Amino acid sequence: MAETEKGLLDLLKDYAPLVAYAALAQPWLVWVWKQYVRRGKVDIYETGTVSVGFTQWGATIGLNGTLRATERDLFIRTIKVEVIKERDRSHHSFEWGLFRDPTMSSDAVLELPAGFMLSTANPYRYNIMFYEPQLKEEITPYINSVRDSWTQTVLDSGARELLQQGSNVQQQDVSELQNRLNQQYTNFKSQALYLTPFREMERKCYWEPGRYLLKMSVYTEKPDRVHNSEWHFSISEQDARRLRNNTSMILDNACSRGNFQYNFSESQYET
Repeated sequence: MAETEKGLLDLLKDYAPLVAYAALAQPWLVWVWKQYVRRGKVDIYETGTVSVGFTQWGATIGLNGTLRATERDLFIRTIKVEVIKERDRSHHSFEWGLFRDPTMSSDAVLELPAGFMLSTANPYRYNIMFYEPQLKEEITPYINSVRDSWTQTVLDSGARELLQQGSNVQQQDVSELQNRLNQQYTNFKSQALYLTPFREMERKCYWEPGRYLLKMSVYTEKPDRVHNSEWHFSISEQDARRLRNNTSMILDNACSRGNFQYNFSESQYET
């Protein structure tokens, strides 16, 4: 028995340095595990509908739902969306444009997008408007051209004197001015200064009836990873027409002759 105990003591002496080393290395191993092995994941839970639009931002996609981090807290660097039309496989890339208040409030809050921390303890409710920067860049000159042409038309008309009078304009003159501007704008919309940009913009609206693939990608930093989720959605022929009709509303609003009430296609998520 004594010999057995002596053997165990000798064995412990031999492995004592290894045990001590393991104890010292444990915090470092835990750090490596957290940083490189347990890298975390973002789960994406969709809610509501896919809101498809065509506005002064160009083609837009509105998405809302919840992001949940598992295993560790993660920094969300950006979120992007890709849309592929199944009929011709045409591809469009969207970036986040506005954060919208996810609550039902009469005072809607809009924020410019920015990276944020996603905690495992606190899922994040998202309500984001995505837009295609390339298309916005293409249609902006048409919008500016119509706005500038209409402004010059007003200044060159007889309404210029009334506008210059400011607060001294009487109510009767205001009504006369409004009627005159309405008639002028109707005539303006029949001219090439309006029709040419209008037709070019209308052709830029690529939303057509059919089925689309939607891919949402959440980019995290440290660790640098991409977390994806995919769905399908469809646009009806009626909704496609209504989206194209937004072209005139965009130009009306640019000339301060509209009400900013754009049409949207609210499409169901299809797995």
